[in-house]
Amino acid sequence: MNLSNKLSELLDVDYPIVQAPMGGESTSEMAIAVSNAGGLGGAELFLFVDPGTNLPNYIYYREGAQYQALLQCLWHSSSELVGVEG
Repeated sequence: MNLSNKLSELLDVDYPIVQAPMGGESTSEMAIAVSNAGGLGGAELFLFVDPGTNLPNYIYYREGAQYQALLQCLWHSSSELVGVEG
């Protein structure tokens, strides 16, 4: 069954599936898996927990080294397109 359409052709992906980068729910691993499976994965640049304490917080933005580590993880873990929202 052919699932390609204008969206998948525009994004140059196998399937017209876009994984939403939902802060606090989606992970870089999920985004990589979706992209490697033929869709468009999405990673979020902010968190809803403080990574230092792992306690709920208002929006906690990744900064500096965390931001670079996320982008490097995405860059080196998939040869496919991965979207980033922030």
